[in-house]
Amino acid sequence: MSGSMKQSSYWLILLVLSPSSTMLADNLVGLASSKVFAEQTADNHSATPLSVAPLDHVEYPSDRPAWVDQTIDIDQLIDADDRTATIVVVSGPSDTMDQSLEELLVMQRAAVNAVIAQVTGHQDADSVFVLSDEEIDRDLVTRRYDGEVLQGDTPRYEHAVELQFSPKLRRAMIAAKDNIEVRHRLNAIGVMTLGGFLTLIGSSALIGFTLRRNSREGVSQEI
Repeated sequence: MSGSMKQSSYWLILLVLSPSSTMLADNLVGLASSKVFAEQTADNHSATPLSVAPLDHVEYPSDRPAWVDQTIDIDQLIDADDRTATIVVVSGPSDTMDQSLEELLVMQRAAVNAVIAQVTGHQDADSVFVLSDEEIDRDLVTRRYDGEVLQGDTPRYEHAVELQFSPKLRRAMIAAKDNIEVRHRLNAIGVMTLGGFLTLIGSSALIGFTLRRNSREGVSQEI
């Protein structure tokens, strides 16, 4: 064996046998093991789906009709004089069918009142144009839907209706508002007229009383 080979072997033996080299080798092995474990863990996480869906995630059925997601800006109702305006009301996911239906009825009434207020300009819709629940179901509701959704992993229920407001119906709302305003003006005129009439009667009575008194005083002086 040549001198250079002996020297290389010597250094190699020292490198293998020295404590620092042993520690370095252990560290390298530990790093390699950690890397393998991390890669395996990442692979496991990427391959394993979530067992529980987020609570705010709502999954709708595939047969849910597209019209349920239709929206309209109520402000556009004023500009839709010659077109039928459509509004969709959808209840939020509820624990039971009854809760969902009850919420739908409340939202349905609120939507109708909002339309009346927007068309007539009166916020107190019930005092301008009144529609009963039966009339809403009969005259305004054109489509209905009820179904189940998944919120997280929990089944929920929803209801939806499509409400249509025809130009004829909106004109009836405006006519009702105009009639109310005319009635208020007539009432005001009636009050003013009645007040004037009472004032006139009072003035006439006072004048008559004064004339009669003066007449009696004149007769007394003559006697």
